[in-house]
Amino acid sequence: MFDWKWMTKEDALTIANWEYEKPYDFYNMNEDSEDLDEFLNPFNWKHMCTAYMDGRLAGFAVFKKSDETNEVEVSLGLRPDLTGKGFGTAFVETTMDKAFENGHVDVLVINVAAFNQRAISVYERTGFRKTAAYLQKTNQSSYPFVKMKKVSKMEISK
Repeated sequence: MFDWKWMTKEDALTIANWEYEKPYDFYNMNEDSEDLDEFLNPFNWKHMCTAYMDGRLAGFAVFKKSDETNEVEVSLGLRPDLTGKGFGTAFVETTMDKAFENGHVDVLVINVAAFNQRAISVYERTGFRKTAAYLQKTNQSSYPFVKMKKVSKMEISK
């Protein structure tokens, strides 16, 4: 359903201009200038992939590997007009496949705003479990977030 490519300048600029409806406008890139600067920095694109569906940009994923563990933090987003339409599970599953494909990852970590029950439900359906709650500084304030983790199939079978 989704074809993955490395981030390009055109894709990054397109994604940076996506606008989500309330309350998901919290995720608009222009809500936090530091996040936007990090996202638009070409140096970071080696850790970013874009997902295409039917030849159109449909989503993105950012993979940040921990230096101390075999954990990878995943940040992801689906194009605003595709959210809430049943694409979430397939999108998260293909994102996980992309993250695990190199074989050097034992655990995926996703941090999600606590109000986003729609995303939390999708993550739980795809095997993530809540591991912590905390306050995250973003968008000029602090907000409740939930940390969720998923163990790779390879790690389970060890």
